Amino acid sequence: MAQAGAALGLAGLRVSACPGTGAAAVPLETSRAFAAGARLVRHGAAFAEAASVAVDAAARPDHRFVHPYGDPAVVVGQGDAGAEIVADEPAVDTVVAAVGGGGLVAGTVLVIAGRAVVVEPEGCRCLHDALAAGKPANSPVGPWPSPPRVPPGSAGSPSRS
Repeated sequence: MAQAGAALGLAGLRVSACPGTGAAAVPLETSRAFAAGARLVRHGAAFAEAASVAVDAAARPDHRFVHPYGDPAVVVGQGDAGAEIVADEPAVDTVVAAVGGGGLVAGTVLVIAGRAVVVEPEGCRCLHDALAAGKPANSPVGPWPSPPRVPPGSAGSPSRS
């Protein structure tokens, strides 16, 4: 959020971010510092509640909702992580990455021509539940501000191996 807010600010655009009330304070304060003038609207304990505020705000003219992990442009941008790995270690054939909503993993594997091993936090078992169901699945979320569902397409075509 910090880098995106800063880049949009440099482009002369105003930024509003809508994290849940459970979002960690330090990253939020860091983001605010990088994105001078960004407006933080904290709402709801769960991701869906916070996202609904952002979606409603984006319904106004000249506004746009950018999904934090399911937007194709965000996924492509996350490919920078993979590019940095390849730059440091060109022969890499396996990467281990965390999966929450799927954007980081999806972007990383776009760049790395190898295998991704994903791990997920206990409090956000979206991928685990989706693999068990054979389709995108809602997942109960603990007190963490994690997404309750991996959006279709954001994590590519995961499989157990």
